[in-house]
Formats: sequence, structure tokens, C-alpha cells
Amino acid sequence: MIIESPFVLYRLPQKNKYNLILDKEVYSVSDLSKITNKSFVFAPFETKPGLPIWVFDLSKQTTLNKNELAEIQLDNLDYYSDKPIITSKKQHQQKVNQIVKKIQKKEIGKAVLSRVKEVERRAKSLIDIYLQLCDNNPNAFVYLLQLSNGEMWCGASPELLADFNSRNLETMALAGTQLLQNKKLEDIQWETKDIDEQIWVQQHIEKIFNTEKLTFEKGETMTSLAGHLAHIKTDYSINTSPFSAQKVLKQLHPTPAICGQPTHKAKEIIKKTESHQRRYYSGFLGTYNSDRFQLFVNLRCMQIQKDFYYLYIGGGITADSIAELEWQETENKSQTLLKLL
Repeated sequence: MIIESPFVLYRLPQKNKYNLILDKEVYSVSDLSKITNKSFVFAPFETKPGLPIWVFDLSKQTTLNKNELAEIQLDNLDYYSDKPIITSKKQHQQKVNQIVKKIQKKEIGKAVLSRVKEVERRAKSLIDIYLQLCDNNPNAFVYLLQLSNGEMWCGASPELLADFNSRNLETMALAGTQLLQNKKLEDIQWETKDIDEQIWVQQHIEKIFNTEKLTFEKGETMTSLAGHLAHIKTDYSINTSPFSAQKVLKQLHPTPAICGQPTHKAKEIIKKTESHQRRYYSGFLGTYNSDRFQLFVNLRCMQIQKDFYYLYIGGGITADSIAELEWQETENKSQTLLKLL
């Protein structure tokens, strides 16, 4: 099967079926409220002119098994060509220190700083890369898509933004990162900096629920596996109406795990400090309807161009951050994709 753009290929966590959407009528909107049909959405970190929410028709979805997927050919695609700005190690560390100073001055509590890593493309099938990404990350939402403007993205996200079905809304606080290496999950110890990062996300979620006067159930905070990495995770669930679930969803993004705290101030500092434009990195994607949605944060992702892969990677900066260690954290996160390329 030869696939032309636009298309979406995705696999849900803990599933072994691959979903394919071919939609030449893909369209864009500025807000989720403008979507009236069952859709697959691909949203940027910040919606603005030139960076809309892309909408694919979910009724055009077909389901493939692994053998059928392996036969797919992605030939003669036109690629988006605007290259993101690459930040050196020295520049990244300088930016970390700039943010640490703002935190120490109490301007913000936390900010997430990202960068882009450029990797030359080799003669390797994108479908092979996608299948390996699925095999290596069974707990992740794994996708490959191309938009009508030629922009192609691929990733394996460990973070659920929101899952709403039958009056039940689920979300998670996910933050803190370390290499699993040969350790067992139960043997992993967390630094104060990682614990604090994750607590920021918990507080963000609980503040939304409390503001909306929603009673929530909070799971046990635990260490969670995401490929070769471990994170700190706390699950949340509430019983609520579709209207209330939509209100919560609008407030969940962006979470402190990909932006900072307080959200508005952290976002402004990020935009002034980062050299590149995040575009769809740290946005969200997944299936969406007004009364049923399953959306994931766009992490561990890359933009694919004709000659290069551009890996988007970030880390939370707090008052305890050390620039060298923050750089190393982004290097560790890049391995999710880098070891396949």
C-alpha cells in the first residue's frame, strides 16, 4: 500500500492494533469548540496564526495488523523545509542559568526549557522506525503523521493529557526523569528536584478540579516506566458531565510538566528564552469529540524533513537545577528516538 499525505498512523498504549487515517480533506481550526464530528486532532503548544489545530476525519480510519503495516510505502512525499534553530550545549546551559536566576528572584516557580537536536537521515524506512518505536514503548501513544503543508511528525508519548468517556475523566501528573538502566522500578530513588517538579503538576491539576468544584480520586504516586526512562506519576479521575470535562480540558493544557508554573508567566519566559519555535512539540494529539476524547501530550517527538530528523527535547528547570545535569537529561530523553535512527 502506497500512502500519500495527509495521513495519521497511531497506536494506543498497551494495544497491538495500528490505526490509519487517510484524509485529503484535513482542515484546521483555532479552537476545539469548532469541531463538530468525531476527529483525530493535532494541536500545537500554542495555537496562533500559522499554527492551527489540524483535524482529521475519524470516520476514514482503518485498522491494520503488524504485517499489513509493514507493507506500507511512504514514497514521493513533499516535506516541510523550514529548519528549526539548533542550540549548542553552551547556549542551552546559559539559558538554564538564566531561568534559574528568574526562579531565585521568585518571578516563577518552574519553567520547562526545550531544545532541538538535528540528526541526519539515513536510508531507513519510516515504517520500520515507527514499528520499532511501538515495540520499544508499549506503554506509550505512538504516532506518525503528515499534514497538508508537508509537516511530518513522529513520537512516542508517555503522558496522557485527558481521557473522557461515559462521564469519567482521567488525567495524570507526570514529571521527573531518570535512566532506568539495569535498575528495577521499585529500587529507583528520586532527587528532591524531581519530586518538586512532579508536585507542581499535581497542584496544577488539583487546583483546576477544586476551582470547578469537582470531587476527584487521586491514585498513589509511583515510579512509571516509559521505554528506557522512568518518571514519577500520579493518576487522577473524576465523574463529571461532558460540559464540565471540556472546561477542565481547556485548563489542563499546557501542564507545568511542559510549560511551568505559574503557566502564563512561565510561557512568556519560555518564548523569550528558547531560540526555536516549539510548533507541535508539547502540544497534544489524539481522538476527539465533544463528549468523548482521548488526548496525549506530544512528547518524545521529532519533526521529519527530507534530509534530517529534528528531535524536540526538554526538561523542567527549578531553583535546584544544575545546567550540566539539565543538558544530560535532554540527551537521555533523546535516546527514545535517537537509538532508532
